[in-house]
Amino acid sequence: MMAYSTVMVFIVVSTLAFILLYYHNKHVWEEFDLRTVSLSSALSHDLELLVLLENKKAIERMLEGVLKVQDVVSASVFNKNGKLLVRSGNPSSVPSKHHNVVHSTIEVESDEMTEELIEPVKGKGSEKIGSVEIIFSTLRLKNQIMRMISLVIFFMITIIVLRIISDYFFTRRITNPIKKLVVSSEAVAKGDLTQRIDVKRRDEIGKLASSFNAMIIFLKERDDEIRDHQHQIEDDMIKLDASLKEKELLLKEIHHRVKNNMQVISSMLRLQSRYVNEKKDIEIFKDCVNRIKSMALIHEKLYKSKDMAHIDFKLYIRDLAKELYRSYVVDRGIIALNLDVENIFLGIETAIPCGLIINELIANSLQHAFPGDRKGKISIILRFTPLNKTADEVSGKIKEVDDSDLKTPSANTSLTGLADNKNDFELIVSDNGIGLPKDLNLKNTGSLGLELVHTLTKQLHGEMEVVRTEGTKFKIKFQELKYRERI
Repeated sequence: MMAYSTVMVFIVVSTLAFILLYYHNKHVWEEFDLRTVSLSSALSHDLELLVLLENKKAIERMLEGVLKVQDVVSASVFNKNGKLLVRSGNPSSVPSKHHNVVHSTIEVESDEMTEELIEPVKGKGSEKIGSVEIIFSTLRLKNQIMRMISLVIFFMITIIVLRIISDYFFTRRITNPIKKLVVSSEAVAKGDLTQRIDVKRRDEIGKLASSFNAMIIFLKERDDEIRDHQHQIEDDMIKLDASLKEKELLLKEIHHRVKNNMQVISSMLRLQSRYVNEKKDIEIFKDCVNRIKSMALIHEKLYKSKDMAHIDFKLYIRDLAKELYRSYVVDRGIIALNLDVENIFLGIETAIPCGLIINELIANSLQHAFPGDRKGKISIILRFTPLNKTADEVSGKIKEVDDSDLKTPSANTSLTGLADNKNDFELIVSDNGIGLPKDLNLKNTGSLGLELVHTLTKQLHGEMEVVRTEGTKFKIKFQELKYRERI
């Protein structure tokens, strides 16, 4: 830090000295040039008549007076042809490197030249009749500049030395204790609470060091208390984690046993159906078995999932469809299945009624939509969508529309992004089979399956649209149910 401040002072002082010397030298040289030019011009004016008369003695006397002027080394006068008339002084008395030669032309007006002195010059204007050369010495000037430079350098060195001395005492008195404070503070910031500052002074820095040491002692005491509490919290967290794992295992076991019990019930119904001869009764048993399996599959997914509160519904629909195709002994080559399901996770309260709806609609299509060996396809779409209506406004509504009433999503609509309300969904189950009977009243079907779909849609606070053209399409918008505590 001290070296940095010294360098900065040196740069500032050097800059100021350079500026001072620059303007001082510029002023000295400008004054010197003005004096030499003025002297040369005045001399050339005074010598006009003497040069016309070529009065060498008078010229010599005038040049001797010029030599008395400061810094003049030599003065010479030439005629208009450049021939030397008079020279005074010795140019070799001063080294040539210190010479400053100034030339000035001697001119007179033509009307000033009388016939008695010289034949008048033809024409008008000024006429050169000679020239003056004065050699000035710059030795005194350069010595003066060097003295100025030496003086500035002396003051620069003095200022820098004084700065170094003041920095030394400042460092010993102020900076070193502050450095100790900084080092100790950095160590404390890294967690070392054993730091102490050994500064025994009675001024503000000494008080600051004492306050810092007292603060460290206080922090050390609080740190010990925090560590004790942290150990206690860690022990509690271990116990809590063990308890959560125990409850999670218990919950998985419950779902597993519920699933097994449902499988036992479905197996009992399947066995019981062997003693029934009526085809209609057999279908009823099969429908019951499939409904139980759809609920059992929910519990199976839950106890196999890492998240015990939500089900990956995309995988659930795929497995449910496989079970239904296997149950009704349907070849996928005859009746194709198209799935377009987003990555949606549902809680158990929403998953069970939604799974039962899908079970009923797929089973209905497999049983009735494709009689004989008729080929076709079943499509299932589940996606996020804004509902834009309250639960009371849409709960349980059934609407019949044509295909033209269903709006197809535009090309720039994202089907994978989340809707404004993550709890609003759209389920579409459709087939291109023979369609529903024209005289079927959807609000009073007399069919347990469709009645169950209507009831479950109402339970989900949803609305259902049915399209009867080009097969059958069920379009259900619903909301995810929130968990309600049981008493």
